[in-house]
Amino acid sequence: MTAENSSAINPGLVARVKNILLQPKLEWPVIDAEAATTRSLFARYAMILAAIGPLAGLIGGQLFPIHIFGTVMRTPLVGGLLGAIITWGL
Repeated sequence: MTAENSSAINPGLVARVKNILLQPKLEWPVIDAEAATTRSLFARYAMILAAIGPLAGLIGGQLFPIHIFGTVMRTPLVGGLLGAIITWGL
């Protein structure tokens, strides 16, 4: 499954990010013509994109343990999940 086929990710957001990165001169006039409020921008874009870092940190904390002085330490699942939610919220 790719990110574009996932039901959890808005396909319009994926296309928008792709177009901004690959064809910015064509995409910015399209963005400029759209009517948007601050609330809609946060709900449709900022909140979703802000979740990428905490989600990556959660997955990394579960898959890659930390080795300290010969001891292996893994992030507890509940603690990692709460940390990701708090980080995303802040």
